[in-house]
Amino acid sequence: MSNPFGDYLAKSAGQPVLLCTGCRELGRCRLGMIEYQKVGEGRTAGRLMCPPEFQGGPKVAHGGWIAAMMDEILGFLPLRHGAFAVTKSITVDYLKPMPVERELACAAAVESRADGQWIITGEITLDGVVLAKSRGTFIERDISHFQRFERWMGEQK
Repeated sequence: MSNPFGDYLAKSAGQPVLLCTGCRELGRCRLGMIEYQKVGEGRTAGRLMCPPEFQGGPKVAHGGWIAAMMDEILGFLPLRHGAFAVTKSITVDYLKPMPVERELACAAAVESRADGQWIITGEITLDGVVLAKSRGTFIERDISHFQRFERWMGEQK
């Protein structure tokens, strides 16, 4: 399936982070992704930091932030491999408290890919200790995916 973001990806090839539409307008990842790159076939890795505004408990990342970051970590893997895919489902296992304002590492890997469906696993670590892990299913789409959504939203009252 063709990648609707080909021009964007070509321009972003040397950039440390692929930015979503909302963050592209800001010129930075508002969630705290610092760097995220392809590190091998079917693998990506990066660095991130939870901003203080996403605290759940004192100095601990909110579980919603962790889930959002896992969606980013897993969801950008297809893009870094030349395919556009959207989240179908994702699960997150919260293993240890995740600190805010500390640099963390993240990694993702393709478990399987067939018929436009990607199964991807990932984790966030601190000094080699796994704090959260995730598994998700992503479905390849083309640019008409957003056009269909826009049309559907226009029909809603």
